[in-house]
Amino acid sequence: RPKIVCGEVDLLLTDVRMAPMDGPTLAAELRKRVPTLRTVYMSGFTANLLSGLREGGVLLDKPFTREQLLVAVAQALRVRQTG
Repeated sequence: RPKIVCGEVDLLLTDVRMAPMDGPTLAAELRKRVPTLRTVYMSGFTANLLSGLREGGVLLDKPFTREQLLVAVAQALRVRQTG
């Protein structure tokens, strides 16, 4: 199980494909403890992912620039503020 070491977590930046737990599963596990958590998923395989991503996520295609990362993070946090 993922372990939250620090106090409050606002955003999770995670790859979609990881082992032993994939990014959407990690986000779902963390969201059980932090319901307001927002997620930016990184992936190089986005064609079939959109329907599989869970609520609260922004998808960032790899490779990406620093500017694209900043936009994705801002978008995810903006969803939190308005959602």
